[in-house]
Amino acid sequence: MNKLLFLFFFSTHTCFGQINDSLASVCDSVCDSVYAFVDEEAEFPGGMVEMKKYIFKNIEWSGPDVNLKGTIFLQFIVRQNGTVVKAHVLKGVNTDMDKMAIDLIQKMPNWTPAKINGVPVCSEIRLPISIHLN
Repeated sequence: MNKLLFLFFFSTHTCFGQINDSLASVCDSVCDSVYAFVDEEAEFPGGMVEMKKYIFKNIEWSGPDVNLKGTIFLQFIVRQNGTVVKAHVLKGVNTDMDKMAIDLIQKMPNWTPAKINGVPVCSEIRLPISIHLN
């Protein structure tokens, strides 16, 4: 199995209809309420350090040995109960790598959801993962 080197950062964005029609429909289908701003952002269990460990431990590439590098831009929703849903690629590297990244996101443990006034709400996460395969 090939080793992957990855770098990533993420940003959270709360879902709201003014972003675009497709995002609004995604939010409406998985959230009771949709907010433009939150007091507390959604967080992977243990924060960024643990998310990096999770990705490094669980990312697997069984494809051909090639020199490949690029950044996969992912988007998903963290629901009020912390479940991760609606993961998809905004901009990918190639079909196999993109699928690997989606599988990784879909298997994530529940997050701590975003909150407004202490009440959990739906939020959007964007997660770029830079891949260097050699």
